[in-house]
Amino acid sequence: MPERPWARRDAGRAAGVAPRRSRCVALALALLSLSAPAQAADAGPTTVGTAHFELTSTCDADTRSAVLRRLEAFRSALEILVLAATGVALGPNPVRITLFEEPREYAAYADAHAPGLGHNGGYYDGQTRTVYTYRRSNPMQLHFHEITHAVMGDVFGDPWYERYARPGWPVWFDEGFAEYASSYAVDARGATRFGALHAARLATLVDALETRRLIPMALLLRARAGDFSGGSMDLWYAQAWGLVDLLLAEADLRGRVPVWVQRLRDGENGVAAFLAVFGPDLDRLQARFERRIGRLAASSPRPMDLLGPGGLDAWTMHEGGDWRVDGDDIVGRSTGGWNYLTRAIPPVQAFALELEVRLSGEGSLGLVLGHHGVGAYPYHTIVDLGGGRASLRHIRTPERLTRRVEGPAPLREDGYTPVRVELRHGVLSVWVDGRHVLSARPGRPVASLVGLYVQEGTARFRGLFLAPVPGYATGPSAAQPPASLATEPAGAASPASSSCADDPQ
Repeated sequence: MPERPWARRDAGRAAGVAPRRSRCVALALALLSLSAPAQAADAGPTTVGTAHFELTSTCDADTRSAVLRRLEAFRSALEILVLAATGVALGPNPVRITLFEEPREYAAYADAHAPGLGHNGGYYDGQTRTVYTYRRSNPMQLHFHEITHAVMGDVFGDPWYERYARPGWPVWFDEGFAEYASSYAVDARGATRFGALHAARLATLVDALETRRLIPMALLLRARAGDFSGGSMDLWYAQAWGLVDLLLAEADLRGRVPVWVQRLRDGENGVAAFLAVFGPDLDRLQARFERRIGRLAASSPRPMDLLGPGGLDAWTMHEGGDWRVDGDDIVGRSTGGWNYLTRAIPPVQAFALELEVRLSGEGSLGLVLGHHGVGAYPYHTIVDLGGGRASLRHIRTPERLTRRVEGPAPLREDGYTPVRVELRHGVLSVWVDGRHVLSARPGRPVASLVGLYVQEGTARFRGLFLAPVPGYATGPSAAQPPASLATEPAGAASPASSSCADDPQ
């Protein structure tokens, strides 16, 4: 059955780095605060409602209540954002959400009812005004993105998204505003701010700018729905987010957006109306767009408490496993394979990351460093600690990991071991328990993603603090994470000394 025109695709990999399978993870935002232990699901689906949402799920009552609280908080912010941006007030129509517990449950439903969307993190069906998605390992930002699509259907009087077939319709605005509104940050006081900087999208734009792969403005304005899927989707989503961010950030442009939206509501061609309202000089607009990317990239790096008051809200869980917050610790447990968390950070070329770790079991723990490059695999370096040794591995593909450097680095048997990782002048160095254990030049000496992992055991991480040096990195691409840490591919590099040359690319 062909894809229905009202079946909205996912948030464009909301965190910016998503497996091709059934997860939509990037940047970085868990569905619930993972500090609370998981509870058993109810026997069958239950439907509960609030003023603006109708939630059907198999989650337990506490989880349903927590989800609805988060959704209502977002809806309150969305009322302000939509009115300020478009001049149109939201209507009273509730949004329905079918929330599956597991990715496989969602995939089975999507394959039967919306073919082609089973490997996405969620979709919006305008015919039933329902968002379909799943809870475990799925970022809350994706749900916010799809809810934005639902309410924007009301703004344009078109919940079925038939407008996508209209000549000149600005698909980029629908997708870019959903990305803009759904991106959020938790400040030091625990307050949530929506419309926050989307670190992964910024990283993509920086890379595209530096490698001269930005989509021309004239082409972006004419984007079709199909451009927001496939291998280059991350760049389209990033530029759509970036253009919306520019229009709403700069005063002379912001005041024109409601005028343009009204012309869209009146049925005008979106491209023609855009040129009439914002001016025909797209080269000038492109230059403003590029300057804003540069300003955001230059100003965004700052010291960061990677846990912070938001707990694991800024993190996304991969490969199942059990991750939670216990006091000041992030605790991860794995009984088979490796399980990990990731979060997007503002793009940096140099940083110092400090933390303390504690391992129970015979396995290992470590860090994943990621680089969001246009068309590039987003995970590139692993710092592995376990078995009395430290190793640095380079990730080329999900199946190909090469060991670059290895050295002795025993962890304390009783208590926490301090770890420091630095990237400076293109060299990655690691200190364990105050002793320098290895240095190497990673293949991509930049970072816009940090991850924690544990393999075959239980690991505790605390005091995670990142002190970046301002710089540019490159942006996100959807790809599967590494399948295993245990198996070295045939012909992989043997353990090296504590200093080695750049990996050939």
